[in-house]
Amino acid sequence: KVEARNFDIRKNLLKYDDVNNEQRKIIYSQRDEVLAESTLQDYIEEMHHEVIKGVIANYIPPESIHDQWDIDGLERALREDLGIDLPVNQWLEEDRRLDEEALVERISDEIVNRYRERRAQMGDESAAMLERHFMLSALDRHWKEHLAAMDYLRQGIHLRGYAQKNPEQEYKKEAFNLFVNMLAVIKSDVITDLSRVHVPTAEELAEMEAQKQAQAEAMQLNLTHAEFDNLLAGDFTPAETLEVEPGYSPAEQTFAPPASRNAPCPCGSGLKYKQCHGKI
Repeated sequence: KVEARNFDIRKNLLKYDDVNNEQRKIIYSQRDEVLAESTLQDYIEEMHHEVIKGVIANYIPPESIHDQWDIDGLERALREDLGIDLPVNQWLEEDRRLDEEALVERISDEIVNRYRERRAQMGDESAAMLERHFMLSALDRHWKEHLAAMDYLRQGIHLRGYAQKNPEQEYKKEAFNLFVNMLAVIKSDVITDLSRVHVPTAEELAEMEAQKQAQAEAMQLNLTHAEFDNLLAGDFTPAETLEVEPGYSPAEQTFAPPASRNAPCPCGSGLKYKQCHGKI
């Protein structure tokens, strides 16, 4: 009986692992595609439409009437989450026939056009690098969290049997829901990050370049001053200063000793050599 029970446990674990492996294949294939593609623009634009539709649904429920719409909340969410100010209230006042579907399309078009403009500002190469970074970062982060959630689910799924439910089927259903939610959160994070990142305008780039040039000129000027100061403090001595001056230390000059230590010092100090440069 014990062996049969252990066999059933191992068999169930393998079934649970099969579910995890299928999800792992999907995530790894998406990761490989992100690394392989030269540009992710089409995929990012598709993600924009999905994420925007979800955001709008929180404030304009599907198949609802105008009285149920929270337009102020929608404008605030677009501004805080996607970094864009859209006069949705003004659109509705100007066109009373604007229905839910048309409004969703107009908002999506505005945000996607803004994305294209920002992408053009960054340039294809910089934009692709940034998009790839945000995609991989979100995939890796949420996949780790998802694996932890799956492990937690598996530890308690057997309790569903007490409610006359099949633990294996319940695990598959819960795992699928977790996986779908994870994909939605990944897309939302990527779009939010791309929308919030600051893209410098042409004026800002020109100002940054001017500041960089000014700093370079200042560094060059400081370097010139430093070279001049070093020149003034150099070790060389002009020929005119070779004569002994008041306060000059004889130890600072060296001369060949004369034949006698009682002879005048060659430095011209007027002292005997033994009393001047010949001192021990």
